[in-house]
Amino acid sequence: MVVMRVEMIELLDFKGEDLFEDSGIIRRIKRKGEGYSNPNEGATVEVHLEGCCGGRMFDCRDVVFTVGEGEDHDIPIGVDKALEKMQREEQCVLYLGPRYGFGEAGKPKFGIEPNAELTYEVTLKSFEKAKESWEMDTKEKLEQAAIVKEKGTVYFKDAATPLHGRQGAATPLHGRQGSATPLHGRQDAATPLHGRQGAATLLHGRQGSATLLQFCLCRQGGKYLQAVIQYGKIVSWLEMEYGLSEKESKASESFLLAAFLNLAMCYLKLREYTKAVECCDKALGLDGANEKGLYRRGEAQLLMNEFESAKGDFERVLEVNPQNKAARLQISVCQKKAKEHNERDRRVYANMFKKFAEQDAKEAASKAISKKTVEGAAGKRPESQAMEEGKAEGHV
Repeated sequence: MVVMRVEMIELLDFKGEDLFEDSGIIRRIKRKGEGYSNPNEGATVEVHLEGCCGGRMFDCRDVVFTVGEGEDHDIPIGVDKALEKMQREEQCVLYLGPRYGFGEAGKPKFGIEPNAELTYEVTLKSFEKAKESWEMDTKEKLEQAAIVKEKGTVYFKDAATPLHGRQGAATPLHGRQGSATPLHGRQDAATPLHGRQGAATLLHGRQGSATLLQFCLCRQGGKYLQAVIQYGKIVSWLEMEYGLSEKESKASESFLLAAFLNLAMCYLKLREYTKAVECCDKALGLDGANEKGLYRRGEAQLLMNEFESAKGDFERVLEVNPQNKAARLQISVCQKKAKEHNERDRRVYANMFKKFAEQDAKEAASKAISKKTVEGAAGKRPESQAMEEGKAEGHV
Protein backbone atom coordinates (compact mmCIF):
# COMPACT_ATOMS: atom_id res chain seq x y z
CA MET A 1 0.00 0.00 0.00
CA VAL A 2 1.28 3.48 -0.86
CA VAL A 3 0.26 6.35 1.38
CA MET A 4 0.53 9.83 -0.10
CA ARG A 5 -0.13 12.88 2.04
CA VAL A 6 0.77 16.37 1.04
CA GLU A 7 2.65 18.74 3.29
CA MET A 8 2.36 22.49 2.95
CA ILE A 9 5.92 23.10 1.91
CA GLU A 10 7.36 26.35 0.71
CA LEU A 11 8.26 25.12 -2.78
CA LEU A 12 11.05 27.60 -3.25
CA ASP A 13 12.77 26.17 -0.18
CA PHE A 14 12.15 22.53 -1.12
CA LYS A 15 15.40 20.60 -1.08
CA GLY A 16 15.99 16.95 -1.86
CA GLU A 17 17.11 14.49 -4.51
CA ASP A 18 16.46 15.45 -8.12
CA LEU A 19 15.27 12.05 -9.36
CA PHE A 20 15.66 12.67 -13.09
CA GLU A 21 18.11 15.59 -13.07
CA ASP A 22 15.62 17.95 -14.68
CA SER A 23 14.17 19.50 -11.48
CA GLY A 24 10.81 17.98 -12.37
CA ILE A 25 10.58 15.47 -9.52
CA ILE A 26 12.38 16.20 -6.27
CA ARG A 27 12.24 13.68 -3.44
CA ARG A 28 12.97 14.20 0.22
CA ILE A 29 13.09 10.92 2.15
CA LYS A 30 11.53 11.00 5.61
CA ARG A 31 11.93 7.29 6.34
CA LYS A 32 14.12 4.84 4.47
CA GLY A 33 12.55 1.77 2.94
CA GLU A 34 13.36 -1.91 3.36
CA GLY A 35 15.27 -4.14 0.97
CA TYR A 36 16.50 -3.32 -2.50
CA SER A 37 13.48 -4.09 -4.69
CA ASN A 38 11.50 -1.35 -6.46
CA PRO A 39 8.17 -1.37 -8.28
CA ASN A 40 8.64 -1.55 -12.05
CA GLU A 41 6.41 -0.42 -14.89
CA GLY A 42 3.32 -2.57 -14.75
CA ALA A 43 3.67 -3.31 -11.02
CA THR A 44 0.44 -3.25 -9.01
CA VAL A 45 0.46 -0.83 -6.06
CA GLU A 46 -2.16 0.05 -3.48
CA VAL A 47 -2.22 3.72 -2.51
CA HIS A 48 -3.80 6.17 -0.17
CA LEU A 49 -3.25 9.64 -1.54
CA GLU A 50 -3.69 13.21 -0.48
CA GLY A 51 -2.66 15.88 -2.92
CA CYS A 52 -2.02 19.55 -2.26
CA CYS A 53 -1.56 22.60 -4.47
CA GLY A 54 -0.92 26.10 -3.17
CA GLY A 55 -1.66 25.07 0.39
CA ARG A 56 -5.02 23.52 -0.54
CA MET A 57 -5.69 19.80 -0.31
CA PHE A 58 -7.48 18.69 -3.46
CA ASP A 59 -7.55 14.88 -3.21
CA CYS A 60 -7.83 12.26 -0.47
CA ARG A 61 -8.62 8.61 -1.27
CA ASP A 62 -7.48 4.99 -1.39
CA VAL A 63 -6.85 3.48 -4.81
CA VAL A 64 -5.21 0.48 -6.47
CA PHE A 65 -3.45 1.13 -9.77
CA THR A 66 -0.77 -0.11 -12.12
CA VAL A 67 2.51 1.80 -12.27
CA GLY A 68 2.58 3.55 -15.61
CA GLU A 69 -1.20 3.90 -15.74
CA GLY A 70 -1.83 6.28 -12.85
CA GLU A 71 -3.40 8.79 -15.21
CA ASP A 72 -6.41 6.46 -15.42
CA HIS A 73 -6.99 7.23 -11.72
CA ASP A 74 -6.17 10.96 -11.89
CA ILE A 75 -2.73 10.34 -10.41
CA PRO A 76 0.01 12.50 -11.97
CA ILE A 77 2.76 10.77 -13.88
CA GLY A 78 5.37 12.13 -11.47
CA VAL A 79 4.04 9.77 -8.80
CA ASP A 80 4.34 6.85 -11.27
CA LYS A 81 7.95 7.78 -11.98
CA ALA A 82 8.87 8.30 -8.34
CA LEU A 83 7.42 4.95 -7.26
CA GLU A 84 9.96 3.18 -9.47
CA LYS A 85 12.70 4.69 -7.27
CA MET A 86 11.21 3.70 -3.92
CA GLN A 87 11.58 0.70 -1.61
CA ARG A 88 8.92 -0.98 0.46
CA GLU A 89 7.90 1.08 3.55
CA GLU A 90 9.78 4.13 2.28
CA GLN A 91 8.19 7.44 3.21
CA CYS A 92 9.05 10.53 1.25
CA VAL A 93 7.81 13.95 0.21
CA LEU A 94 7.68 14.70 -3.52
CA TYR A 95 7.72 18.02 -5.32
CA LEU A 96 6.28 17.71 -8.84
CA GLY A 97 6.89 20.38 -11.45
CA PRO A 98 4.11 21.08 -13.98
CA ARG A 99 5.48 18.61 -16.53
CA TYR A 100 5.19 15.76 -14.03
CA GLY A 101 1.99 17.05 -12.49
CA PHE A 102 -1.15 17.83 -14.46
CA GLY A 103 0.65 19.86 -17.12
CA GLU A 104 -0.68 22.67 -19.26
CA ALA A 105 -4.25 21.37 -19.05
CA GLY A 106 -4.37 21.35 -15.25
CA LYS A 107 -7.04 19.19 -13.64
CA PRO A 108 -10.44 20.95 -13.56
CA LYS A 109 -11.87 18.01 -11.62
CA PHE A 110 -9.62 18.98 -8.70
CA GLY A 111 -9.62 22.72 -9.40
CA ILE A 112 -5.96 22.60 -10.46
CA GLU A 113 -4.88 25.45 -12.73
CA PRO A 114 -2.56 24.91 -15.74
CA ASN A 115 1.15 24.51 -14.99
CA ALA A 116 0.58 24.09 -11.26
CA GLU A 117 3.23 22.73 -8.89
CA LEU A 118 2.17 19.87 -6.62
CA THR A 119 3.49 18.20 -3.49
CA TYR A 120 2.80 14.70 -2.20
CA GLU A 121 3.88 12.65 0.77
CA VAL A 122 4.26 9.03 -0.30
CA THR A 123 4.64 5.89 1.78
CA LEU A 124 5.09 2.68 -0.17
CA LYS A 125 3.53 -0.10 1.87
CA SER A 126 3.56 -3.00 -0.59
CA PHE A 127 3.67 -3.83 -4.27
CA GLU A 128 3.65 -6.73 -6.69
CA LYS A 129 6.17 -6.47 -9.49
CA ALA A 130 5.24 -7.05 -13.11
CA LYS A 131 7.15 -9.65 -15.13
CA GLU A 132 10.47 -8.45 -16.44
CA SER A 133 11.32 -8.90 -20.11
CA TRP A 134 13.64 -11.83 -19.42
CA GLU A 135 10.83 -13.66 -17.61
CA MET A 136 8.58 -13.62 -20.69
CA ASP A 137 8.81 -15.86 -23.73
CA THR A 138 8.35 -14.50 -27.26
CA LYS A 139 4.70 -15.50 -27.46
CA GLU A 140 3.89 -13.66 -24.25
CA LYS A 141 5.82 -10.58 -25.37
CA LEU A 142 3.87 -10.44 -28.62
CA GLU A 143 0.58 -10.85 -26.76
CA GLN A 144 1.48 -8.10 -24.31
CA ALA A 145 2.72 -5.88 -27.15
CA ALA A 146 -0.76 -5.95 -28.69
CA ILE A 147 -2.29 -4.96 -25.35
CA VAL A 148 0.03 -2.06 -24.56
CA LYS A 149 -0.15 -0.79 -28.15
CA GLU A 150 -3.88 -0.40 -27.74
CA LYS A 151 -3.42 1.26 -24.33
CA GLY A 152 -0.93 3.71 -25.82
CA THR A 153 -3.31 4.61 -28.62
CA VAL A 154 -6.13 5.21 -26.12
CA TYR A 155 -3.88 7.59 -24.14
CA PHE A 156 -2.84 9.39 -27.31
CA LYS A 157 -6.39 9.78 -28.57
CA ASP A 158 -7.54 11.01 -25.17
CA ALA A 159 -4.78 13.64 -25.07
CA ALA A 160 -5.52 14.82 -28.61
CA THR A 161 -9.32 14.88 -28.27
CA PRO A 162 -10.56 18.48 -28.65
CA LEU A 163 -12.10 20.02 -25.56
CA HIS A 164 -15.40 20.82 -27.28
CA GLY A 165 -17.92 18.00 -27.60
CA ARG A 166 -18.23 17.95 -31.38
CA GLN A 167 -19.38 14.62 -32.75
CA GLY A 168 -16.38 12.79 -34.11
CA ALA A 169 -13.99 14.61 -31.80
CA ALA A 170 -13.23 11.35 -30.05
CA THR A 171 -11.47 10.14 -33.17
CA PRO A 172 -8.96 12.95 -33.78
CA LEU A 173 -6.42 10.75 -35.51
CA HIS A 174 -8.36 9.91 -38.62
CA GLY A 175 -10.63 12.78 -39.70
CA ARG A 176 -11.62 13.56 -43.27
CA GLN A 177 -8.99 15.12 -45.49
CA GLY A 178 -9.59 18.86 -45.65
CA SER A 179 -12.20 18.79 -42.87
CA ALA A 180 -12.13 20.85 -39.71
CA THR A 181 -10.46 17.93 -37.99
CA PRO A 182 -6.73 18.79 -37.92
CA LEU A 183 -5.52 15.28 -38.73
CA HIS A 184 -6.38 13.80 -42.06
CA GLY A 185 -6.66 10.21 -43.08
CA ARG A 186 -9.31 7.79 -44.21
CA GLN A 187 -12.38 7.20 -42.09
CA ASP A 188 -12.04 3.46 -42.43
CA ALA A 189 -8.52 3.41 -40.91
CA ALA A 190 -8.74 0.84 -38.13
CA THR A 191 -5.50 1.86 -36.45
CA PRO A 192 -5.16 5.65 -36.38
CA LEU A 193 -1.45 5.92 -35.68
CA HIS A 194 -0.07 3.19 -37.84
CA GLY A 195 -2.40 2.19 -40.65
CA ARG A 196 -1.56 0.32 -43.82
CA GLN A 197 1.82 0.93 -45.39
CA GLY A 198 1.42 3.63 -48.00
CA ALA A 199 -1.79 4.97 -46.52
CA ALA A 200 -2.08 8.73 -46.61
CA THR A 201 -3.03 8.92 -42.93
CA LEU A 202 -0.35 11.43 -41.97
CA LEU A 203 -0.78 13.21 -38.68
CA HIS A 204 -1.13 17.02 -38.71
CA GLY A 205 0.43 17.25 -42.15
CA ARG A 206 -1.12 20.51 -43.24
CA GLN A 207 0.59 23.87 -43.34
CA GLY A 208 -1.12 24.83 -40.09
CA SER A 209 0.68 22.07 -38.20
CA ALA A 210 2.28 24.50 -35.76
CA THR A 211 -1.18 25.64 -34.70
CA LEU A 212 -2.20 22.03 -34.14
CA LEU A 213 0.88 21.37 -32.07
CA GLN A 214 0.08 24.31 -29.83
CA PHE A 215 -3.49 23.09 -29.52
CA CYS A 216 -2.42 19.55 -28.56
CA LEU A 217 0.10 20.85 -26.05
CA CYS A 218 -2.74 22.65 -24.28
CA ARG A 219 -4.19 19.20 -23.64
CA GLN A 220 -2.93 16.91 -20.95
CA GLY A 221 0.79 16.42 -21.48
CA GLY A 222 0.66 13.55 -19.01
CA LYS A 223 -1.45 11.55 -21.46
CA TYR A 224 1.26 11.76 -24.10
CA LEU A 225 3.84 10.69 -21.52
CA GLN A 226 1.61 7.77 -20.56
CA ALA A 227 1.43 6.80 -24.24
CA VAL A 228 5.23 6.98 -24.43
CA ILE A 229 5.45 4.54 -21.50
CA GLN A 230 3.17 2.05 -23.25
CA TYR A 231 4.88 2.21 -26.64
CA GLY A 232 8.27 2.09 -24.92
CA LYS A 233 7.38 -1.29 -23.43
CA ILE A 234 7.08 -2.75 -26.93
CA VAL A 235 10.57 -1.52 -27.76
CA SER A 236 12.05 -2.88 -24.52
CA TRP A 237 10.45 -6.29 -25.08
CA LEU A 238 11.07 -6.83 -28.78
CA GLU A 239 13.94 -4.69 -30.05
CA MET A 240 16.62 -7.13 -28.88
CA GLU A 241 14.57 -10.33 -29.30
CA TYR A 242 16.42 -12.95 -31.38
CA GLY A 243 15.80 -16.47 -32.63
CA LEU A 244 12.27 -15.80 -33.79
CA SER A 245 10.34 -17.84 -36.31
CA GLU A 246 9.40 -16.19 -39.59
CA LYS A 247 5.87 -15.52 -38.34
CA GLU A 248 7.11 -14.15 -35.02
CA SER A 249 9.70 -12.00 -36.76
CA LYS A 250 7.07 -10.37 -38.99
CA ALA A 251 4.79 -9.74 -36.00
CA SER A 252 7.69 -8.31 -33.99
CA GLU A 253 8.74 -5.95 -36.79
CA SER A 254 5.16 -4.81 -37.21
CA PHE A 255 4.84 -3.97 -33.51
CA LEU A 256 8.23 -2.24 -33.43
CA LEU A 257 7.46 -0.17 -36.51
CA ALA A 258 4.15 0.94 -35.01
CA ALA A 259 5.81 1.71 -31.67
CA PHE A 260 8.57 3.86 -33.19
CA LEU A 261 6.12 5.75 -35.41
CA ASN A 262 3.79 6.38 -32.48
CA LEU A 263 6.64 7.39 -30.18
CA ALA A 264 7.74 9.90 -32.82
CA MET A 265 4.21 11.31 -32.89
CA CYS A 266 4.12 11.61 -29.10
CA TYR A 267 7.49 13.35 -29.01
CA LEU A 268 6.29 15.80 -31.66
CA LYS A 269 3.38 16.66 -29.39
CA LEU A 270 5.75 17.03 -26.42
CA ARG A 271 8.09 19.22 -28.51
CA GLU A 272 10.95 16.80 -28.01
CA TYR A 273 11.99 16.95 -31.63
CA THR A 274 15.39 15.26 -31.31
CA LYS A 275 13.73 12.19 -29.80
CA ALA A 276 11.11 12.28 -32.54
CA VAL A 277 13.86 12.18 -35.16
CA GLU A 278 15.57 9.28 -33.38
CA CYS A 279 12.34 7.26 -33.34
CA CYS A 280 11.75 7.97 -37.03
CA ASP A 281 15.29 6.81 -37.77
CA LYS A 282 14.49 3.54 -35.98
CA ALA A 283 11.25 3.15 -37.92
CA LEU A 284 12.98 3.85 -41.22
CA GLY A 285 15.62 1.29 -40.29
CA LEU A 286 12.80 -1.26 -40.40
CA ASP A 287 11.06 0.21 -43.45
CA GLY A 288 13.18 2.70 -45.37
CA ALA A 289 10.27 3.87 -47.53
CA ASN A 290 7.75 4.29 -44.72
CA GLU A 291 5.65 7.31 -45.58
CA LYS A 292 4.80 8.25 -42.01
CA GLY A 293 8.36 7.83 -40.79
CA LEU A 294 9.67 10.13 -43.53
CA TYR A 295 6.92 12.67 -42.99
CA ARG A 296 7.24 12.83 -39.22
CA ARG A 297 11.02 13.07 -39.37
CA GLY A 298 10.65 15.88 -41.88
CA GLU A 299 8.21 17.65 -39.61
CA ALA A 300 10.48 17.30 -36.57
CA GLN A 301 13.45 18.63 -38.54
CA LEU A 302 11.38 21.52 -39.86
CA LEU A 303 10.52 22.46 -36.27
CA MET A 304 14.24 22.25 -35.45
CA ASN A 305 14.97 24.69 -38.34
CA GLU A 306 16.81 21.95 -40.25
CA PHE A 307 15.14 23.10 -43.45
CA GLU A 308 17.20 21.24 -46.04
CA SER A 309 16.98 17.93 -44.20
CA ALA A 310 13.25 18.39 -43.71
CA LYS A 311 12.76 19.27 -47.37
CA GLY A 312 14.68 16.12 -48.34
CA ASP A 313 12.36 13.96 -46.25
CA PHE A 314 9.23 15.54 -47.69
CA GLU A 315 10.59 15.01 -51.19
CA ARG A 316 11.12 11.34 -50.35
CA VAL A 317 7.51 11.18 -49.15
CA LEU A 318 6.45 12.32 -52.61
CA GLU A 319 8.60 9.62 -54.18
CA VAL A 320 6.70 7.07 -52.11
CA ASN A 321 3.31 8.69 -52.62
CA PRO A 322 3.13 11.43 -55.29
CA GLN A 323 -0.46 12.17 -54.19
CA ASN A 324 0.58 13.35 -50.73
CA LYS A 325 -0.55 16.98 -50.81
CA ALA A 326 0.58 17.60 -47.21
CA ALA A 327 4.21 16.79 -48.08
CA ARG A 328 4.05 19.05 -51.13
CA LEU A 329 2.82 21.91 -48.94
CA GLN A 330 5.55 21.25 -46.40
CA ILE A 331 8.20 21.52 -49.11
CA SER A 332 6.88 25.01 -49.84
CA VAL A 333 6.99 25.79 -46.12
CA CYS A 334 10.61 24.60 -45.94
CA GLN A 335 11.60 26.80 -48.87
CA LYS A 336 9.80 29.81 -47.41
CA LYS A 337 11.25 29.28 -43.93
CA ALA A 338 14.76 28.75 -45.30
CA LYS A 339 14.51 31.99 -47.30
CA GLU A 340 13.24 33.91 -44.28
CA HIS A 341 15.95 32.39 -42.12
CA ASN A 342 18.69 33.29 -44.62
CA GLU A 343 17.41 36.84 -45.00
CA ARG A 344 17.29 37.23 -41.23
CA ASP A 345 20.84 35.91 -40.98
CA ARG A 346 21.99 38.34 -43.68
CA ARG A 347 20.46 41.25 -41.79
CA VAL A 348 22.02 40.10 -38.54
CA TYR A 349 25.44 39.67 -40.12
CA ALA A 350 25.13 42.95 -42.02
CA ASN A 351 24.38 44.79 -38.79
CA MET A 352 27.16 42.89 -37.08
CA PHE A 353 29.71 43.79 -39.77
CA LYS A 354 28.50 47.40 -39.76
CA LYS A 355 29.07 47.60 -36.01
CA PHE A 356 32.48 45.98 -36.41
CA ALA A 357 33.35 48.48 -39.13
CA GLU A 358 32.23 51.40 -36.99
CA GLN A 359 34.20 50.04 -34.06
CA ASP A 360 37.28 49.59 -36.24
CA ALA A 361 36.89 53.15 -37.56
CA LYS A 362 36.65 54.51 -34.02
CA GLU A 363 39.70 52.53 -32.97
CA ALA A 364 41.64 53.73 -36.04
CA ALA A 365 40.66 57.35 -35.33
CA SER A 366 41.65 56.94 -31.70
CA LYS A 367 45.01 55.47 -32.72
CA ALA A 368 45.59 58.31 -35.21
CA ILE A 369 44.92 60.93 -32.52
CA SER A 370 47.19 59.10 -30.10
CA LYS A 371 49.93 58.91 -32.75
CA LYS A 372 49.72 62.66 -33.46
CA THR A 373 49.87 63.40 -29.76
CA VAL A 374 52.96 61.20 -29.37
CA GLU A 375 54.65 62.72 -32.43
CA GLY A 376 53.90 66.22 -31.19
CA ALA A 377 55.41 65.41 -27.84
CA ALA A 378 58.43 63.84 -29.52
CA GLY A 379 58.96 66.95 -31.71
CA LYS A 380 59.08 69.28 -28.70
CA ARG A 381 61.47 67.11 -26.73
CA PRO A 382 64.60 67.60 -28.93
CA GLU A 383 64.17 71.43 -28.78
CA SER A 384 64.07 71.40 -25.06
CA GLN A 385 67.01 69.04 -24.96
CA ALA A 386 68.94 71.39 -27.32
CA MET A 387 68.37 74.33 -24.98
CA GLU A 388 69.64 72.31 -22.06
CA GLU A 389 72.67 71.22 -24.04
CA GLY A 390 73.37 74.85 -25.00
CA LYS A 391 73.26 75.85 -21.39
CA ALA A 392 75.55 72.99 -20.53
CA GLU A 393 78.08 74.02 -23.17
CA GLY A 394 78.18 77.62 -21.91
CA HIS A 395 78.88 76.42 -18.38
CA VAL A 396 82.58 76.14 -17.29
